[in-house]
Amino acid sequence: MDVSANHCIRSSKLTNTSRSFILEGIVTVVMGSTLRWTLPDSPASASFLTAREKAFIERRLMQDAGTKSGHVNMHDGFKWHYLRAALTEWKIYLAVRGPAQPQACF
Repeated sequence: MDVSANHCIRSSKLTNTSRSFILEGIVTVVMGSTLRWTLPDSPASASFLTAREKAFIERRLMQDAGTKSGHVNMHDGFKWHYLRAALTEWKIYLAVRGPAQPQACF
């Protein structure tokens, strides 16, 4: 009596596409659940970057922050007004509106 996982999956009434989506979903959930421990918090804590790459990324993050002052301290904690500013940004709602709206307009 063969009780392997392959036999159980093939004997079910799932199509090949359904099996593929289920297996890919399992891999995605497992990989996503490990990110809290494997993904670095900032470029400074990324062990795979060189010192030059860390400095470059920190500089780009400061320039690309998009704040009124032009930079963000990377070590700032969560602040509610950042969330409020993101949720009241009109460009986000314009982008979410759908594919009929050109995405390169802003």
